[in-house]
Amino acid sequence: MPKLVYVYEGVERESPKSKRWKLINTHYFSGLYEGERNTDLWLEVADYIDTHYDMDYLETVYLCGDGANWIKQGLSWINKSVFVLDKYHLGKYLVKSVVHMGEQAETVKQMIEDEFSFEDKEAINEIYGKLIDFAESDRKKEEIEQARRYIMNNWKGITIYNTRGHEITGCSAEGHVSHVLSSRMSSRPLGWSKKGAENMAKLRAFAWNGGNIYDLLMYRKYKERQEERDEERDTIVKRARARMSKYNDSMSHSVGAIETGKVGTLYEMMKSIRGYCG
Repeated sequence: MPKLVYVYEGVERESPKSKRWKLINTHYFSGLYEGERNTDLWLEVADYIDTHYDMDYLETVYLCGDGANWIKQGLSWINKSVFVLDKYHLGKYLVKSVVHMGEQAETVKQMIEDEFSFEDKEAINEIYGKLIDFAESDRKKEEIEQARRYIMNNWKGITIYNTRGHEITGCSAEGHVSHVLSSRMSSRPLGWSKKGAENMAKLRAFAWNGGNIYDLLMYRKYKERQEERDEERDTIVKRARARMSKYNDSMSHSVGAIETGKVGTLYEMMKSIRGYCG
């Protein structure tokens, strides 16, 4: 699936009386960016931030997501960035952890969230140990253990809310993926090649950034015609060079006859011709 990154400055109401919120100055980046190319994605994002913002004035870039490794790699490339775990995904893991507790599920969930506030890893591990003891199947035990590892691997992204929660506006990545990518690429059964998915993801980001699709297509057609003309010119030049090379080889052969002592024979031939003409 294509990756999606968007940069924005904060949130504001759609109108003074509206209950809906919108992001301020949003800019999108999308594409497959597989393997080592993931670095290219974050270099593009970092370049955009450096170009559009005064890094001396900018205090913090909050990098919010579900904790995937490809997202956390952005910390290595974006100056002044800190990771924030999306509460939506954290909540999903918490529900999976306690759902088998029945009526006590919500109470245990609140206990875990309280320990986040106290930043007590040891207490979290004790709670999860008891949750595993109450699990009836090995599959459920493994599910709970996965949730515990998820929490520990994203500990800083969770506890950052304790000190900077007033600055963090939350993460709307799921909604943006739905609107920017899924509505065109996967809302209905569709098949994509890697190249097709890459091109469509970039095209969607281009459109959401305010780009004019018609102008883009016209520009691409212009570039294609330019490339065709360049290829035709290169072909003509190659043919001309080939003819020149053949001509030069012929001249070298004639000069070689003179240089190798055959000039006398040529001279006698020229004399007989002049005599005949005379």
